[in-house]
Order: sequence, then structure tokens, then C-alpha cells
Amino acid sequence: MDKIKTFLRRNPLLFDTFYNRIKPKSEPVLFIRPSQWLMNFLEEEKMIQLDNEEMLVAKLCKLLMMAKDKRADRESRLSGIRVRPNFNYKLPPGFFLMKEMREWVRDWLELEYVSHYVDAPHLEQSSPEMEKRAVGVFP
Repeated sequence: MDKIKTFLRRNPLLFDTFYNRIKPKSEPVLFIRPSQWLMNFLEEEKMIQLDNEEMLVAKLCKLLMMAKDKRADRESRLSGIRVRPNFNYKLPPGFFLMKEMREWVRDWLELEYVSHYVDAPHLEQSSPEMEKRAVGVFP
């Protein structure tokens, strides 16, 4: 009980404490409930997770693909959802892509990436896959 009281004293914003009776003629007992500050904090955390879910999934997939047993490859075969590394690109301020160009960029990003560590003699030098492979070498 002392550890709980110490924790509550050190973190006053997390919980609201109050005394109440369990039965009408009993002694008051200490109750705690999450504070409004904690509820707002948890809601904000949930919103941040939802806003960044796509990025988190992509980073987790990349991490899994680097794992020893390449579990992401196995998972993608089982689920049918292809896991692919994506290239991040940032346009200069004031630069906008036309609709046709955006579609081309999206299609290029969705191409299968062939790692530069893999032997790929089956790819033609002018193929889009080879172009993406060449771009993948540069940071």
C-alpha cells in the first residue's frame, strides 16, 4: 500500500483520488480514477498512433525483412499482401506534379524492388525494375 501511495504522490496528474464509503455506515475508503489529464493524454496518443499507422507498418515490415528468418516474406506469401520497401521523395517548395506524372510516380513506387545484392541477369538494362534497382543504390 505504501508503494501505491508513493506512486500517487509522485504522479499527481495521473489519477484523481477521493474518499467514499463502500456501505452507508462504513469508514470512508480511498478510491482512484484516471484524471482528465490522463484521459486527454491517452486520447492524444491514440490519435498520434492512428495518424502514423501507415509509416509504423512500413517500418515494421522493413525491420521484419531484415530479420534472420525473413518472416515478412513468409507473411506476405500467406496473407497475399505484398510487402515492399518504398522510396520516400520530397519535392521542392512550390513544385507540384501533374496528375499524369503523379500516376507514373505511384506506379513506379509500386514496382517490385530487386535488391542490388541479388544477382539479376534476367532483367533488361532498360526495364523499369532495373531503373528502380539503380535508384535504390543511391541514398
